[in-house]
Amino acid sequence: MPHLSILHGDLSNEKKKKAQDKANILDESISSLCFQISSLALYETDTEDMTLKSWKKTAEFNLDTN
Repeated sequence: MPHLSILHGDLSNEKKKKAQDKANILDESISSLCFQISSLALYETDTEDMTLKSWKKTAEFNLDTN
C-alpha cells in the first residue's frame, strides 16, 4: 500500500494523537507545513520488521524539473 509516513510504527490512535499534539506545541505551524519534493524512493518493506533493517530500496526517481 503506497503511502508517506511521518510517524512510523505500530502505534495506537491515542499515541499518534499525543505525538501530533506534542508536535503542535513545539511548532503551531507544523500542521500547515508545505515543501517541495525533489526525489522519491520506493522501498520493499516487511511490515513485521520493527527494526527497519530488512527494508530494501527498489527504485529512486529524481523529480526535479529544472
